Amino acid sequence: MLYKGKGVVYLEKGIVIVSNQYSIVLKVVEKKLAALGYNVITVEGDDLQSEISGVGNAYLLYLPADVMDNSSAFDEIVRISDVLFKNTVDIILIGEQKYHTEFIEKVPFLSKYPWVDRPLDMHTLVSAIKHEDTQDDTKNILIVDDDPSYARIVKAWIKDYYKVAMINESSEVVSFLEKNKVDLILLDYEMPVFNGPQVFGMIKENSELSGIPIVFLTGVDSEKTLNELTELNGDGYFFKNTSRDKLLDKIKEQF
Repeated sequence: MLYKGKGVVYLEKGIVIVSNQYSIVLKVVEKKLAALGYNVITVEGDDLQSEISGVGNAYLLYLPADVMDNSSAFDEIVRISDVLFKNTVDIILIGEQKYHTEFIEKVPFLSKYPWVDRPLDMHTLVSAIKHEDTQDDTKNILIVDDDPSYARIVKAWIKDYYKVAMINESSEVVSFLEKNKVDLILLDYEMPVFNGPQVFGMIKENSELSGIPIVFLTGVDSEKTLNELTELNGDGYFFKNTSRDKLLDKIKEQF
């Protein structure tokens, strides 16, 4: 049940979702948690202070998708985080996996709290709410391709099985890898600025990154290209005109 009194909310088995903007996604999360037996409310940052009861509720801090790219959104989340930190010990962070490390580095006082990746897996979220240890063995795959349309196609093919990040600028690959855990790279062979072989070389020259498997993506089926791919001694290649199932099979070979 939900009780209100003089600006304070009291919940039995309560969940308070805290966000700086309400959305359809949050409405779905509310319904799913309610179906599991939780009493759920969602509050925006301006209303947070008056909604904190401090009687055992779990506070889910739902980060904006662009939290690290939007300075005003980030500042607002830091303000909300500070209020939560000073008023409750039961906080769960919900955000994009690619921003986890960067966010915690900038808001270190939240490092002791669990982080749940978006899009939400309800089993993982409920386990965090119950303080259950969960072992997430989902592999992280980075797609590097200067063609955003093709990168999105590949992501759609594999996102149900793996955590997927995308980069369209080859110059950003190494810095991304230094901040994020990646188990496999799908690397476009033909790119501007730095082509696939050049990016491959930069990764392999970095002792901390050199062990990451790299599978090349190529739209060129020529003897010259195949010889070059073989000489690079990577972890295989995949022709862009072949099927989703063949790509999934190629990825499974790496794990």
